[in-house]
Amino acid sequence: MAAPAAAHASTTAAATTGSARPAVVFSCNSSNVEVHFSDGGYYCLSGSPAPWENLGWCGVDWIDTGNNWAAVWWGLGLPTNEYQPGMPPWSVWAAGLPVCVNQIAINT
Repeated sequence: MAAPAAAHASTTAAATTGSARPAVVFSCNSSNVEVHFSDGGYYCLSGSPAPWENLGWCGVDWIDTGNNWAAVWWGLGLPTNEYQPGMPPWSVWAAGLPVCVNQIAINT
């Protein structure tokens, strides 16, 4: 298996879940949390302290925390029933397969 690409030169955290760190290219401003989907789409969420709730997004491949702390409520379907606790800045999280995400807490 080839070595995965890094999202940033300063990124050191490995994927917190799943078997391998995804090959990511950060498309958002570094002050945002990027939510990337299996269809290639993405959302840039404001890094100001906020809980993003009732998202109901499925098909999420990975999340890059950017320059933020972030926690994720996720699952294989809705409602989500798994919790990934606070991840430090410049972390990339992936479950290893597309999942649903219902809430992301940023810098809270």
